[in-house]
Amino acid sequence: GVHNHINAMIVLALCDQLSLERSLTVPAICNYTGLAHRFEVIKQSVIKHDGEVLKQTWINDSKATNIGACQAALSCFVNPDEYLILIAGGDAKGVDLLPLKTSIEKHVDQLIVMGKDAPKFMELVPSAILVKNIQEAVASSLLVLQKSHAANATVLLSPACASLDMFANYQERGEVFTAAVHEQVA
Repeated sequence: GVHNHINAMIVLALCDQLSLERSLTVPAICNYTGLAHRFEVIKQSVIKHDGEVLKQTWINDSKATNIGACQAALSCFVNPDEYLILIAGGDAKGVDLLPLKTSIEKHVDQLIVMGKDAPKFMELVPSAILVKNIQEAVASSLLVLQKSHAANATVLLSPACASLDMFANYQERGEVFTAAVHEQVA
């Protein structure tokens, strides 16, 4: 996303400021794959359906435990032809979710919510799909994708909430999501 490009530019600017050679920095930036649970691509597939080629990407951003992190993830989706499903929810810890509404309206085609504060998300986006757990969220995402026939689609787990209402931590939430994707997605 754009935020990673900015981070890379900052690193290069620091190298220039400190008169460091870019010969090690540039390859390190190019080979950087990111950290687990931070906008981590966990599965990409190409599916042929009724003569159409459909590309699906599944992203684990379980570390997005607040609104700002979720907004940063959503800002990466600028292609209007890309169909985006956002899986969100958990414990918002009393934070007002209203600032997230604009980002959802701008970038998200279908919102799937779960967890303690799912009703707050439903108030923001009444068309959201309410599920009980991550396995149901993945199954619901697959149904939505099947109906959408989108040529280019992404399912993004970027909860904007803490995980403690359902999981020990964000890592466990991300691992459960990853396992559900690998179990259910062809």
